Amino acid sequence: MLLFVGLGNPTPDSENNRHNVGFKIIDSINKKFGLS
Repeated sequence: MLLFVGLGNPTPDSENNRHNVGFKIIDSINKKFGLS
């Protein structure tokens, strides 16, 4: 089992903040491969 964690800020005003890069990467990998 592999576990990847991407942290991010949940508020809409910080959606495109550089601190959300990890969250965006993990989210795009989930969408591409149909993971959860």
